[in-house]
Amino acid sequence: MTQFPPPPEFGMPMGGYSTEKNKLGVWALVLGIASILCCGIFAGVPAIITGVMGRNAANEGRATNGSMATVGMVLGIVGVGLSILGGILAATGVIDYSFSTSSN
Repeated sequence: MTQFPPPPEFGMPMGGYSTEKNKLGVWALVLGIASILCCGIFAGVPAIITGVMGRNAANEGRATNGSMATVGMVLGIVGVGLSILGGILAATGVIDYSFSTSSN
Protein backbone atom coordinates (compact mmCIF):
# COMPACT_ATOMS: atom_id res chain seq x y z
CA MET A 1 0.00 0.00 0.00
CA THR A 2 1.43 3.38 -0.97
CA GLN A 3 1.27 6.37 1.32
CA PHE A 4 0.08 9.68 -0.04
CA PRO A 5 0.95 12.99 1.60
CA PRO A 6 -1.89 14.65 3.47
CA PRO A 7 -3.88 17.24 1.55
CA PRO A 8 -2.89 20.87 2.12
CA GLU A 9 -4.67 22.78 4.82
CA PHE A 10 -7.53 25.06 3.90
CA GLY A 11 -6.24 28.31 2.41
CA MET A 12 -2.74 26.98 1.83
CA PRO A 13 -1.54 26.98 -1.76
CA MET A 14 -1.03 23.61 -3.43
CA GLY A 15 2.48 22.26 -2.94
CA GLY A 16 3.07 23.75 0.50
CA TYR A 17 4.35 27.19 1.29
CA SER A 18 4.85 29.58 -1.57
CA THR A 19 7.96 31.73 -1.75
CA GLU A 20 6.89 34.00 -4.57
CA LYS A 21 7.49 37.15 -2.53
CA ASN A 22 10.67 36.24 -0.63
CA LYS A 23 12.64 38.70 -2.74
CA LEU A 24 10.90 41.57 -0.96
CA GLY A 25 12.47 40.59 2.36
CA VAL A 26 15.90 40.24 0.78
CA TRP A 27 15.62 43.64 -0.91
CA ALA A 28 14.42 45.24 2.32
CA LEU A 29 17.46 43.89 4.15
CA VAL A 30 19.93 44.94 1.44
CA LEU A 31 18.45 48.41 1.19
CA GLY A 32 18.32 48.75 4.98
CA ILE A 33 22.01 47.92 5.29
CA ALA A 34 22.84 50.31 2.44
CA SER A 35 20.84 53.08 4.13
CA ILE A 36 22.99 52.84 7.24
CA LEU A 37 26.33 52.41 5.50
CA CYS A 38 26.25 54.90 2.66
CA CYS A 39 22.96 55.81 0.98
CA GLY A 40 20.94 57.23 3.86
CA ILE A 41 17.45 58.35 3.02
CA PHE A 42 17.76 57.28 -0.64
CA ALA A 43 17.90 53.61 0.34
CA GLY A 44 16.07 53.93 3.67
CA VAL A 45 12.68 54.87 2.26
CA PRO A 46 12.64 51.98 -0.26
CA ALA A 47 13.79 49.66 2.56
CA ILE A 48 10.81 50.69 4.65
CA ILE A 49 8.40 50.24 1.74
CA THR A 50 9.73 46.82 0.70
CA GLY A 51 9.90 45.76 4.36
CA VAL A 52 6.22 46.51 4.87
CA MET A 53 5.34 44.74 1.62
CA GLY A 54 7.47 41.73 2.63
CA ARG A 55 5.85 41.51 6.06
CA ASN A 56 2.40 41.67 4.49
CA ALA A 57 3.34 38.91 2.05
CA ALA A 58 4.63 36.77 4.93
CA ASN A 59 1.42 37.33 6.89
CA GLU A 60 -0.61 36.27 3.86
CA GLY A 61 1.50 33.12 3.39
CA ARG A 62 3.11 34.25 0.14
CA ALA A 63 6.59 34.52 1.68
CA THR A 64 8.55 32.73 4.38
CA ASN A 65 11.03 35.43 5.42
CA GLY A 66 8.93 37.92 7.33
CA SER A 67 11.64 38.41 9.95
CA MET A 68 14.14 39.40 7.25
CA ALA A 69 11.66 41.97 5.95
CA THR A 70 11.16 43.29 9.48
CA VAL A 71 14.91 43.67 10.05
CA GLY A 72 15.27 45.47 6.72
CA MET A 73 12.42 47.80 7.58
CA VAL A 74 13.93 48.62 10.99
CA LEU A 75 17.35 49.24 9.43
CA GLY A 76 15.67 51.52 6.89
CA ILE A 77 14.01 53.49 9.68
CA VAL A 78 17.35 53.81 11.49
CA GLY A 79 19.08 54.89 8.26
CA VAL A 80 16.47 57.56 7.57
CA GLY A 81 16.71 58.76 11.18
CA LEU A 82 20.48 59.01 10.99
CA SER A 83 20.24 60.90 7.70
CA ILE A 84 17.81 63.39 9.17
CA LEU A 85 19.94 63.77 12.29
CA GLY A 86 23.06 64.33 10.17
CA GLY A 87 21.24 66.92 8.09
CA ILE A 88 20.09 68.79 11.18
CA LEU A 89 23.57 68.71 12.73
CA ALA A 90 25.12 69.95 9.47
CA ALA A 91 22.52 72.72 9.12
CA THR A 92 23.12 73.97 12.65
CA GLY A 93 26.90 73.91 12.21
CA VAL A 94 27.61 71.21 14.76
CA ILE A 95 29.17 69.07 12.03
CA ASP A 96 31.55 70.76 9.63
CA TYR A 97 32.17 68.97 6.34
CA SER A 98 35.09 71.16 5.19
CA PHE A 99 37.96 68.77 4.63
CA SER A 100 40.89 71.13 4.54
CA THR A 101 44.38 69.74 4.88
CA SER A 102 46.17 73.05 5.15
CA SER A 103 46.88 74.48 8.58
CA ASN A 104 46.64 78.25 8.79
